[in-house]
Amino acid sequence: MKADQSVDLNVRFATDPTEILESGEPLIMCLLKGIAIDVKSHLWKKLSDILMKILENGELPADILPFVGGISPLLLLKLNAHLDLEIDDKMKEAIASNPIAEPLMMDASTLVMSASQVHSDDDEELEEYLKEKFDPIQLETLKFFIKHLGDEVDVSFVHQRAGIKARLTSKSGLNLLLKNILRF
Repeated sequence: MKADQSVDLNVRFATDPTEILESGEPLIMCLLKGIAIDVKSHLWKKLSDILMKILENGELPADILPFVGGISPLLLLKLNAHLDLEIDDKMKEAIASNPIAEPLMMDASTLVMSASQVHSDDDEELEEYLKEKFDPIQLETLKFFIKHLGDEVDVSFVHQRAGIKARLTSKSGLNLLLKNILRF
């Protein structure tokens, strides 16, 4: 019997991607303006479904039925959690003084430029780099997206065992974010 279990993870930043790239503030401080993380686990419900099917089919040995009967109410429980984490100025100072956070104290544009293959804002240099990396059809598709990318993009990657779903939203368009991603 197969159990369809899953874990949903939703991470939301309060800062617009364009603001992160253009503000000149340290990246970590932009991200600390607000982060919401929701995690949902679909595990217990599916385990109780499996247990009920086993009980219905009579596949359970009679000597463990009292034990299963005792824990069965636990399988119907649902776990909900909510965490509010407020990062005050004192916590921001502690993060900023931590040597591990030092690379994230650069502004996002400087960090991208230092870590990427294209080290300037020059669009021609980026295009030359992309010509080496992509065939002409892919390159024209990327140019189209850079020019016409809107305010919101939904992306899904699905595999037999795992899937990722992401939504990117920006007030001023996502083309600047795409250009910086392509630098890698």
